[in-house]
Amino acid sequence: MSCLNRVFFYISLIGLCGVMVTAPVASAELYKWVDENGVTQYSQRPPPGNTDVQTLNVPENSADQSALDKLKTQVNKADEMREARLKDQELKRQAEEEKVVKEENCRRAQARLASYQVPNALIAQADGSRVRVDEATRLKELAASKEMIVTYCN
Repeated sequence: MSCLNRVFFYISLIGLCGVMVTAPVASAELYKWVDENGVTQYSQRPPPGNTDVQTLNVPENSADQSALDKLKTQVNKADEMREARLKDQELKRQAEEEKVVKEENCRRAQARLASYQVPNALIAQADGSRVRVDEATRLKELAASKEMIVTYCN
């Protein structure tokens, strides 16, 4: 959770607790959701649109500590679920990036293998020039290319 979201969350939670302690109300429902900017919102009315909403019950006796603890537990559980979902999304994104990198490395290893398979071929260098390598170097690079294919293409 970003720093701004945490600050807003704690201010909202303090404000909610303050309202609960100072204004005794009958049983009321409180809605909690995360808006499109990632900010946790609280309201007595459900949000407009198709938003994932959590309904929290405000206790009849606002001074009842056990009800307040239950509310805090509900809020913490919702935040933990959100954090877990965000972590899963990040792990999936990282796995996808690693897959793309591995595929690119495989393609490069295959191209390298192809360039070293031809005896007396001109081999492209990093600076764009082309040089002819001796047979011992070619065989060494051919073996290294095959190892790279085993590493990246399986």
